[in-house]
Amino acid sequence: MAQRAKTARAESAELLKRNTQQSIRDVGAVASQELVNSVEKFDSREDRVRVGSRKPQADYVENGRKPGKVPLWREFKARLEAWAASKGLRFDNLYAVAQKLRKHGFYGQNSEGKKPFAKAAKASEPGIVAIWRRAFRGL
Repeated sequence: MAQRAKTARAESAELLKRNTQQSIRDVGAVASQELVNSVEKFDSREDRVRVGSRKPQADYVENGRKPGKVPLWREFKARLEAWAASKGLRFDNLYAVAQKLRKHGFYGQNSEGKKPFAKAAKASEPGIVAIWRRAFRGL
């Protein structure tokens, strides 16, 4: 029985990982594939499956960013340049983009994120239930 649970947990984590990667693509949060490729399964207690990303942009995509202070310009400029390049965008003044983020936040005034991780978890529920039913069938 322990082996069945271990297998079901691994299958559930893999399903959730795939669905999370697809959800990130579905909400249009793909500039360089960096966030998609960073989605991973985390070790957790025996009765839990955890999937997520350690990338800082994961939190911004999931939850948005409230208006306010921006990171130090010398640190933020490189990230902003990489983002613009990956989107094929050219800005004469990246500082103006940073100021817009400071004033309006990420995803507008309400700063609500696109929630790809939460959406993936919800979409994965039926598949995960099916995996666990199959694992314990006949017991």
